[in-house]
Amino acid sequence: MQTSSENRSCPAQLKSMEDSIRDMAISIGGLIRLKSTGLPTAYDSFYQTAGLIFLVMASFAWSPDMGWYTPPTAGVITLVFLLMTKIGEFMVDPFGNDMSDLPLRKYCKVTEIQIKSIMRRERIPYDLGVGPIDED
Repeated sequence: MQTSSENRSCPAQLKSMEDSIRDMAISIGGLIRLKSTGLPTAYDSFYQTAGLIFLVMASFAWSPDMGWYTPPTAGVITLVFLLMTKIGEFMVDPFGNDMSDLPLRKYCKVTEIQIKSIMRRERIPYDLGVGPIDED
C-alpha cells in the first residue's frame, strides 16, 4: 500500500506533465486541421495549365537548337509534370489506410507499450530541484 509521501507529486512534475499533455493536444488539433483542409482542386489544374504553357513555349524556343530531339525532350518533361501531380494526389491524405499513408496504428501501439512500461516502473520520490528524496 502506498503512503501519503509516495502519492505526493512535486509541482514542477505536475507542470511538466500538464505542458506535455497541452503540447500533445495542440499537435493533435493541428493534424485534424491538416486532414480536414486538404488541397484545393484548382491547384492541380493550375499546375497542369502552367506546365502545358511552359512546354509549348519551350518547344518553340528549343526547336532551332535541338531539332528532332525537341518532341522526346518535351515528352519526358511532360511525363515528369504528370507524375509529380499524381504523386501529390496520391499522398494528399496521409492518415488513411493506403500504402503511402503514415503507420498510425503502429505508432499508437508503440506509444501504448511505452506508457504501460512507464506505469509499471517503481515510483521513486523525486524532487526536480534536489534529486531523489530519501524516505529514511
